[in-house]
Amino acid sequence: MGNNNIINGNCWVACFDIIGFKNLLNDFMCQNKTNKEVAPAMDAFVEHYYKDILRKLEEKGKYRPDKVFVHWFSDTFLLYTFDDSPESLIYIEQSATHFFVDVISANSAAMALRGALSFGEFYADNNNGIFLGPAFIDAYQYAEKQNWIGLVINPKACSELQKINLCPLDRGKYVEYDVPIKTKEKNIKSEVVLKIETEKLFSCEMQKYGHDVEKSIREMQRETENKLDKGEYDKVKAIYENTLKFIKDTKC
Repeated sequence: MGNNNIINGNCWVACFDIIGFKNLLNDFMCQNKTNKEVAPAMDAFVEHYYKDILRKLEEKGKYRPDKVFVHWFSDTFLLYTFDDSPESLIYIEQSATHFFVDVISANSAAMALRGALSFGEFYADNNNGIFLGPAFIDAYQYAEKQNWIGLVINPKACSELQKINLCPLDRGKYVEYDVPIKTKEKNIKSEVVLKIETEKLFSCEMQKYGHDVEKSIREMQRETENKLDKGEYDKVKAIYENTLKFIKDTKC
């Protein structure tokens, strides 16, 4: 696989994207910026969101820094393993799932996330901040194109899991579901338009992890509706409605 600083080979990779990050950052900056000082407001944003989230992961023992790497770039969070072993799979699944649920249900720093677990070739040079490979691209694309708040196992990871009879990872907390997916196509005027389809994927049943996730999602929805004008809110309301429908559809 490589040395302590470079990983090069098959790995388990999870990628998360923050929905509405631009508005989240702008709102926080406006509320916390004093005397036009940008730096203190940015420090507060990092402390309030990033550091608090990572502290929760470590304090609860759900993140093993000796087994799973965690990096973030603005609105994107990346988790990946040292290798492709079943043991590494267990650690990244645990870290990714609890990261996802903890972030969307945080009391004062909740963020809407969509994420995906993938598998495949991955290259990581920690010292130089280089991260690339099909596993990263697949995880990022499947995170980005979901039109809801959710965590899915993408087809590449699912195929690998089937080889070891572990698809889904946890049959009590993952369910196969028609996930709303955003695609782009050209109309008769050659204009790129957004189209919403569905893809059957194994999805994390977030409501089964000891949090009142449904309440958190509804609060996010209310806050978003209050912050945006009607036209902007109409563009994103399906994200919340699709998520709440999934929770309702998968309730025991």
